[in-house]
Amino acid sequence: QIELKPRVSVGNRESIKQFLEKLSSPFVQIDVRNPNYKEIKIEVNVKYLPQFDGEKEYYNAVLNRKLQSYISPWIDNASGIEFNKISYKSRYINFIEEEQYVDHITLFNIYIDGIKIENRIESDREDVVFTSASHHIIRNEDLC
Repeated sequence: QIELKPRVSVGNRESIKQFLEKLSSPFVQIDVRNPNYKEIKIEVNVKYLPQFDGEKEYYNAVLNRKLQSYISPWIDNASGIEFNKISYKSRYINFIEEEQYVDHITLFNIYIDGIKIENRIESDREDVVFTSASHHIIRNEDLC
C-alpha cells in the first residue's frame, strides 16, 4: 500500500517538541503537528502511440502510478515532503505528454480536494502539503 499521506504519531510529535524546546528560547512556543494534506486529482483524456494502443489498461495503470510518484515524490523516496509548494497546471500536462507511450491529450482538468482548479495550485496556509489521489481519472481518447 502506498502512503500518500504520511503522519507522525502523537508520541513522536511530543518527542520532537521536547527536543526543540531544549534548543529554543523559553519565550518561543513550539507546536508540532502533522501536515494538512490537500489531494490533487488529475482528469485526462489520453491517446497512446499506436505501438502502445493495444495495452490501454496497462498504460492507464502505469500513468496513474507515475502521476502518484510525480505529485507525491516521497512515496518513492525521490524527495522529502514540501510544504505549501506552488505549482501550475501546465507542469502536469507537460509531465504526461513527455511519457514515451503518450501521443497527445485532449482534455485535462485538475482538482484539489474535489474543487476544479483553473491554473495555479497553491494554498494560503503554511502547513499544506499537496498529495496525489490514489486514483486519477484516465480515459482513452477513442473511448471518450
